[in-house]
Amino acid sequence: MLSFVDVNKFYKTQNKHVMKKLILNKFSPLYAKALYAFMLCFVLNILFNQLNAQEQKKGANHSSLSVGAEVAIPTGDLGIVAGVGLGASAKAILPISHATALTINAGYIYYTKKELGGYQVGGFNSIPLKAGVRISTGKGFYFEPQLGYSIFSADGESDGAFTYAGNVGYLINHAVDISARYESATKDGVSLSHVGVRIAYNFSLGKK
Repeated sequence: MLSFVDVNKFYKTQNKHVMKKLILNKFSPLYAKALYAFMLCFVLNILFNQLNAQEQKKGANHSSLSVGAEVAIPTGDLGIVAGVGLGASAKAILPISHATALTINAGYIYYTKKELGGYQVGGFNSIPLKAGVRISTGKGFYFEPQLGYSIFSADGESDGAFTYAGNVGYLINHAVDISARYESATKDGVSLSHVGVRIAYNFSLGKK
């Protein structure tokens, strides 16, 4: 975890690379690309299988695509080294029963810069890739736990970490999706977490 020792070290060295090392742990680029490719194949496999299954089932809930804007408020360690995050995401919702659906989410968040001890920190990117299960109450409310992988990048360097999130949302007229979540990317004892708010529009992928 980040500590006051790390922050004091930043003050003394006045070196931007110290802050980069607090965010990027020199993750192997080859391993990152291999894992990214594996996850992409896994996601596409689930997506196509579910879409094919939905085509064969009459009367089943239609799959949908949710596209929206996000605001991420950094907490803990991330709150020390970055400002508010702004971004967008797309989420595929693939029903498996009346109240349950698989979700596949990909997004982009830019964490704005902030001042720390007279120096500018932050200004880096995050690409979260997550899969989850949405459990609906039947009254518009839903709960959605997710697992995945996030890629962080800054100044030409990148690193990745296991990511988990918990979403609580409300779907208005099956069209407007409003949700809040807690999300954390963890690796080697370091956690980069935020509280996120998402407002999206839900597009049906089924035939009316």
